[in-house]
Amino acid sequence: MSKNRLRWLAVPLICCLVAVFAFGMVALPQASATGEATAERSIGPDSISPEGATQISVTITAAETLNGFILDEDPPSGWTVEGVENDGATFKEAEVKWLWTETLAVGESKTVTYNLTAPEGAAADDYALSGVLKSLGIDIAVTGENTITVAPPAEFTLDNLVVEPISGVAPLLIDVSADVTNSGGVSGDCTAELRWMAQWLTARRSPLLPEPLRPLPSAIHSAMQEPIR
Repeated sequence: MSKNRLRWLAVPLICCLVAVFAFGMVALPQASATGEATAERSIGPDSISPEGATQISVTITAAETLNGFILDEDPPSGWTVEGVENDGATFKEAEVKWLWTETLAVGESKTVTYNLTAPEGAAADDYALSGVLKSLGIDIAVTGENTITVAPPAEFTLDNLVVEPISGVAPLLIDVSADVTNSGGVSGDCTAELRWMAQWLTARRSPLLPEPLRPLPSAIHSAMQEPIR
């Protein structure tokens, strides 16, 4: 939870010679039976609001030569996947699989990137991802980051409104301040508006994080044309 002071100054793969996956019958060169590799996932951001999106990257690095391989990712059920970067692979979006028929030499890498969006109404919880890198003779689990948190959306409350005259009569310069609190689980933009004499004088938007108090700078506006009574 964060509490911030807002201020206005206002006047108003498993693969062999023939691989069978959801791709159908796909002819692949034979991969090394002793081939080894790593596959590591990164997630950013790893905390999102309901219906929010994050970006996933998986980097495959060959420790021995690979002659054809598949990356098979398994996101949470009901989430939407959108490919961003396939790095030479054939991407089967519906099954979240990437197929390479080329050779990956020792020390070379391939990186795929995709967007992952939580469904409407996703409950606030931790959601796990898993994946596997497959080739003939290898079946390696994807390592690295594997959890996405769906946090409660940003929720703001405004209290402790204080109005203080600073100088003048007409126009009169006043200082208006209030405490705004984000009691949600993720950051968000808060819009705070001051209404004076049937007019909206100004608004202040600022990203508020669910973290400890931090001060926000003031906003200065023109003087009012009517005295405050």
